[in-house]
Amino acid sequence: MNIIPKRIIWILMLGVVFIFSACTGQIKTESGVINKLGLDSGIQIRSHFNEDGTLKTDPELENAMVGYDFRITALRGYTADNGIKVAQVSIMNKTSSSLNLQYRFSWLDANGIEIAPGTGVWLTKQFFSYETKNLSGVARSSRAQQVIVYVKENN
Repeated sequence: MNIIPKRIIWILMLGVVFIFSACTGQIKTESGVINKLGLDSGIQIRSHFNEDGTLKTDPELENAMVGYDFRITALRGYTADNGIKVAQVSIMNKTSSSLNLQYRFSWLDANGIEIAPGTGVWLTKQFFSYETKNLSGVARSSRAQQVIVYVKENN
């Protein structure tokens, strides 16, 4: 049997593994965790609120966005007077064409238990070329201490 086709197959397999390993993974940061779920599945950002009620910002956001057509430029949050947490994510379309993104917010209590599981629906927003939009989510309970933001392309 010819050795050359085996080498080509081996190189192709290594290339596929490299591509998928670059597109997925977890980045642990000071403020939480950024999960790269793959180009089709998007990204998940988990962060917690500080003692003063603001959301801990993450300097690693920029590094996590390699390979995606969108970039999360900021994640901010605050606690309203009634104790309800609000989070806002800024997302930029990195392409010269329109991009439809889906997003949702999940809220967790101090023990990491999801509040009102299954109620966070996927919402869709259209981003025109190089446009940045701010998307907000509001916790369903004052028990919320952490937020998970999911963003993916609407294919």
